[in-house]
Amino acid sequence: MVVEFAVIKIFVVAMTLVMVGFWGSVGILIYRLLT
Repeated sequence: MVVEFAVIKIFVVAMTLVMVGFWGSVGILIYRLLT
């Protein structure tokens, strides 16, 4: 149970970092296009 919880937690953190990086890149791209 503890191992499964740790794996899920790591997966959620990894997905969050991927989404933040993706939207950060998109935001920078849009910002450069608008300015």
